[in-house]
Amino acid sequence: MLWHICWLALAVPAAVITVYVACALTYTQIRWHHWLRDVPGPARETWLMGNLRTFMYRDIGAVCRAWAQTYGGAVRFWGNFGEPRLMLMDPVAFDYVFRKRTYAFPKMRISQRLIASFMGNGLIVSEGMDHRRQRRAIQPGFQARNIKRLAPVFQEHVYDAMDYLDASLQRSETALVDMYATMSAATLDALGDGALGVKFGALASLRSDPNGAVCEAHPLTAALERAQFIASHPGWFTVMVDILSMYFPALEHIPVGLSSRAFRRATRVLFNLAGKVVEDAKARIKAGEPSPDILSALLRANANAERDSEEKRSILDRNVLTNAELHAQVSTFIFAGHETTSTQLAWLFLFLAQDQTRQHTLRRAVVEKRASLGLAPQASSTGDRALSEEELDDIPYLDWCIRECLRVQSAVHTTSRVATETEWIPLSNGKHVQVHPGMVLLFPLSAFMTSEVYWGPEPDAFRPERWSEPMPGRSVIPAHHGLSFLMGPRACIGSSFAILEMKVFIATILPSFHFEWDGRPIVPKMWPVARDVPARPPSGPNPLDEPTLANVKQKWKQARLAKDSELATLLGGILTDLQYAQKTKMQPNQKPPSIIKMLQKGIKKRTDAAKVFRQAKPAPRVDLAEKEEHEVRILQDLLPK
Repeated sequence: MLWHICWLALAVPAAVITVYVACALTYTQIRWHHWLRDVPGPARETWLMGNLRTFMYRDIGAVCRAWAQTYGGAVRFWGNFGEPRLMLMDPVAFDYVFRKRTYAFPKMRISQRLIASFMGNGLIVSEGMDHRRQRRAIQPGFQARNIKRLAPVFQEHVYDAMDYLDASLQRSETALVDMYATMSAATLDALGDGALGVKFGALASLRSDPNGAVCEAHPLTAALERAQFIASHPGWFTVMVDILSMYFPALEHIPVGLSSRAFRRATRVLFNLAGKVVEDAKARIKAGEPSPDILSALLRANANAERDSEEKRSILDRNVLTNAELHAQVSTFIFAGHETTSTQLAWLFLFLAQDQTRQHTLRRAVVEKRASLGLAPQASSTGDRALSEEELDDIPYLDWCIRECLRVQSAVHTTSRVATETEWIPLSNGKHVQVHPGMVLLFPLSAFMTSEVYWGPEPDAFRPERWSEPMPGRSVIPAHHGLSFLMGPRACIGSSFAILEMKVFIATILPSFHFEWDGRPIVPKMWPVARDVPARPPSGPNPLDEPTLANVKQKWKQARLAKDSELATLLGGILTDLQYAQKTKMQPNQKPPSIIKMLQKGIKKRTDAAKVFRQAKPAPRVDLAEKEEHEVRILQDLLPK
């Protein structure tokens, strides 16, 4: 009898859940049936994953560019459970969604949850009237006069970074330095000092080994890295929970991924720090201490920030932030403000290290500007001053290099939105595409910014001189730095802060140091921003892999010497995958990753991609399929016979 009662206690809820899921899926399939039926796009790979596996296996920018070349600026692709989605790579559509109808297209729920888990419900997460109010409240802190005052603050931390590089050179005339880690620590210090009035000391905490690998970092940096690692390396169960939670939000509370204890413990470091920063800033203002940082300017402009509830506010207080919102803004400043800037600086130093001619051209432009002002070639804390904001703006080649870096390898590579109303989105060809409430729209920003149609020949190449030439992209995207900071009401409020910081760092460091690329393949790590991840020498490989590993390394070196960039990139990616797997996925008593398995994985990825291209509608992409099949043959030849 007891057994029957237990069985019923489990069976009834299970039956109810099963019926509910079946009804929900049936409803969505009926609702999706007429979506985007007239919009061309690739064939669906599987019902469960749609075309999303292609994004997982290949560079999303390359995939979206290929789709746009085949199907046009509006492309239907498939999400989970047969859901039609819309990819837009059209400047008129960008303008309509981001500038004219901003609040009709909010972020996806899963994107909001991800961002909020790192930053709280701040400016980037908020939507509609909340976003308008928060932006108006924060705007005073980012006025031109406040940004202009930050150049000397940035300069102080550039000198610290130069001292760190000098210390690295004490070991040898040539030092191997992880420029991403260095720039991340230096920009975190600069942001803390200039935006928050806090001395983080991240650069002073940075320690690295002779190979340039970071072995010790600031506790805040370490906590953020742990949180990003947990969020970007979900297990299969976490992936399934994330997919299902888009349709059944109650599943978000299952303690995995972003809801896990380890993730909350890591992000708690950031949130606790944000609260302390806000309270310290309020105490400084109350004591009448001079505080030129952005947070203090924000607090002075929002003197009624203690009023936490809407009911307590008067009509004049509508732009005021609550304490919780102030804490979220600080978390946003820390995470978004330094992560993206440090990433862009690391990419720019890499591009200059790989192109000695343009590195010399930029260095000469800065030195000539200094000479015209009667300054020594190099700035230092004990010698001649650094360049002011106006003087930096008067170096066109510096501006071109920063624009080109933002275009070629923007830290924010894609963004997505959800339609809330039935609308017709205009396209450049004069046509319109209909969207319905709940439809997901994907905007591949990096694919658009590297499209030959808008940016001329060799769009993937770092060529700053193109900004002195007429380009269609400059007229269709009027924003000064393209789509790197988006456009319209949701454009990055700290863009001028980031650009000034990049100019100060580059113009001060470059005249004093010469940079060279050490030759290791660099592959973008596309989550959460497009970082440049170097491949390090594999440690402790499986002895059975040694002949194959040596063969792959030899072929990669030969391809570099022969300037076969396609083959070098292919093999470099395999070596980087091996290094990254060893660095991030090793568990106690687990065998080291296998280069043979990496090659087999690469073969499967490209075989699947070739199949997709051959089945593309309305016409197969034979050229792209043959390219994938050619790479398959290369990798197969590297496997032991």
